[in-house]
Amino acid sequence: MKKLLAIIFMLSFFTGVSSAGEKIPEWFNNIPESTESIIYGKGEGSANDLDFSQQKALNNALLNLCKIIKKNNENIVCKFSKYEIVNHAIAMTDNGSFRTFLLLKYKLQSE
Repeated sequence: MKKLLAIIFMLSFFTGVSSAGEKIPEWFNNIPESTESIIYGKGEGSANDLDFSQQKALNNALLNLCKIIKKNNENIVCKFSKYEIVNHAIAMTDNGSFRTFLLLKYKLQSE
């Protein structure tokens, strides 16, 4: 988990921290459609601390993935070991806090 956050943090410096205020990235509102083998989950997190903002976004994206999986089977326990970060963005809001947007891709295992 710490390794993932470190990667997101490093990527944020390559892509830059935007000062776009409350602007939501276009890809966040237009995520790819899930298929029978791949699902997508998005998450957003806001906090005064960059790491906490990223952690909240990741937790919300994983929760979103879990809700999609459980829609068909309530008895499934969600444990995600391998997911891919498809897109992410970090913005600094007008009040100085960080807002992180994250899109995850998860490949469903064939049984």
